[in-house]
Amino acid sequence: MDLVIFNAILYLSTAVIYFYKRRVVDIGFILLSIYSFVAIMAIPCHYFLNVLWQRNITLFPFLYLYIVLLLFFRAYLLPTDELCLRIKERNLNKLKLLAVIYIMSSVVVVILLLPQVFTNIVSGAWNEVRENLYEEGVSIPYYSPIDFLMMNFTNYSSSFMILLFFYFLAYQKVSKTFLFYFGLSILATRFSLALFMSSRGLLVEFILSIIVCFYLFKAKFTNSLLRHIKLLFGVLLFLILLYSFSVTASRFGDETDKLPEEYSQNISLVDYFGQSFLVFNSGVYPMHTYANGKYMLKYLYSIAGEDTSIEQNVLGASYGTGFFTFVGALYIDFGPFFTILCALLFPLFLKKRVTKRVIYLEDMYLYFFFLNLMLMGVFVIGSGVILSIIFAFIMYAYLRCAFYPKKITNVICN
Repeated sequence: MDLVIFNAILYLSTAVIYFYKRRVVDIGFILLSIYSFVAIMAIPCHYFLNVLWQRNITLFPFLYLYIVLLLFFRAYLLPTDELCLRIKERNLNKLKLLAVIYIMSSVVVVILLLPQVFTNIVSGAWNEVRENLYEEGVSIPYYSPIDFLMMNFTNYSSSFMILLFFYFLAYQKVSKTFLFYFGLSILATRFSLALFMSSRGLLVEFILSIIVCFYLFKAKFTNSLLRHIKLLFGVLLFLILLYSFSVTASRFGDETDKLPEEYSQNISLVDYFGQSFLVFNSGVYPMHTYANGKYMLKYLYSIAGEDTSIEQNVLGASYGTGFFTFVGALYIDFGPFFTILCALLFPLFLKKRVTKRVIYLEDMYLYFFFLNLMLMGVFVIGSGVILSIIFAFIMYAYLRCAFYPKKITNVICN
């Protein structure tokens, strides 16, 4: 049996067995299904696009990746459909304050982004926009330190704000007007950033975040609210797919000229969704030397004045892209043994957040934040992701201190 097909069967059978045992669509099933989808997409990616990238596929890297992923997933393969029923309700004033700050910040960010967003939409030259970003880096215009702080706040707090929106929605203790403006600010910021950067990944991440938040809080929603959420989600998904096809046709038209004529431009979607397991197998796993944190801890190296460049040929790697899964990022930085150690220990920390009799919003946030990393980590995890992780723990600490000012010493431990 072909190894790529075997790999797809491995993930698909795991998802089927999980569903057969649980008989419910929950976080674990969504996680396994997404990884199964990518494993299946690797089949056409391997065969149809092999004229572009020659990959030497072997068995053991697939087995290693599968085992490490299942170890990481342990905290999300628990029964999660009723977690929200154990969340302790909080005084909403401090939470609403965070939402108000986000709404104000999002207005500033959208205004700063709008000129370039309109230019990108009118030109439709998404490929050119992306190439400029690759060459010059992401440079969002700002005119004061306050603008800079607001941009970073909206960026790093986005996953928390999505969770907070569903928390408000589930407990129905804020006005519909407030919810509308809060939801609109989240939508506007995500779409503006995606259009500014010609990015599909930001919107894929956004959709996945909405899906998992929906299932995390589903038990608290009324039937009427469920219908409205599904309708709005359908409209949102249609808009995102429309944008994604437009970006795909522009950004990858040149590459598909190398393919036989019978393949359309949209074959690049196959490459987008199917390459990560293949890249890990042939480009990351053969490494014999490791980057010692220069990928995931890039910004900490920069602050220390250290060189952050990674020479793939020196490491024995040939990935050539960021699409190698979050396990690939750990592997590049720290090698196979430390990666397995993380997979063994870190889920224990996450399980502790949600197996308590009473769950707090900050516990659910860390659980949700790392779930997001794993969901998008099926494709890519950005270099310098450590800043997002640091912000997540700062937000966790703030929430613990805000509601338990006398227990500051237990910010992280409890």
